[in-house]
Amino acid sequence: MSAIASALRRPLWPGGPGYFVLRAISQWIAATGLGLSIEGGERVPAGGFVLASNHQSFLDPWLLGAACPRPVRFLARRSLFRNPVFGLLIRSLGAIPLGSDGDDQPGSAGIRGAVEAIREGCGMVIFPEGSRGVRGVLREFRRGALFLARQADVPVVPVCVDGCWRAWPPGRLLPRPSPVRISFGEPVRLEALGDDPAGAVRARVEDLLAT
Repeated sequence: MSAIASALRRPLWPGGPGYFVLRAISQWIAATGLGLSIEGGERVPAGGFVLASNHQSFLDPWLLGAACPRPVRFLARRSLFRNPVFGLLIRSLGAIPLGSDGDDQPGSAGIRGAVEAIREGCGMVIFPEGSRGVRGVLREFRRGALFLARQADVPVVPVCVDGCWRAWPPGRLLPRPSPVRISFGEPVRLEALGDDPAGAVRARVEDLLAT
């Protein structure tokens, strides 16, 4: 058992066969169970990047990992790692612990680990709204949410998740079948977004939701 636990603690990133097998299984489950459709995957660039997505439900990180053509990692509250089974699972998928007390400052261990992973060529999923929106309504993006892209000097890929709030709304124990669409936008450098890059990325996500 200790050997199995040790193996699970090692992330499937970067691009090992285990990651792609799990992604293929996830895509099949999402397509058959949720009717997942994916648009614009060819826009995701090579090298490090940040996926900036709206946040509708607990399904979002899993579906974004399944939909993105390149391996991605994500930040997760440290408290989520306390569950032995769930903690091993998300760690094996490359989750990076972030302090549950809002330890999201530039010098924190979680942020430093995320920046290092991006510079090594990893994709990183972020949710600039900070928490799930209500009934799919897009909330304002936090101004500091794009710090990872700025610090690692990589492009941001706007992406929308549409329909997840219907598939797994707050208060429901388990997800239900409901069509979900994930659409990737064109990558953009922060310096091209003017004085309010968070607002500009939000506008691009809003456009993707409207199409």
